[in-house]
Amino acid sequence: MVKIDDDDEATARIEAALYSAGRPLSIEDLIKAS
Repeated sequence: MVKIDDDDEATARIEAALYSAGRPLSIEDLIKAS
């Protein structure tokens, strides 16, 4: 597991992971899920 110091980086990694899994979500969905 990589330590992430930056919320923007964390969001970008989450978005990239979801998008690559075929499930792009909005920022609001990411906030609700966090």
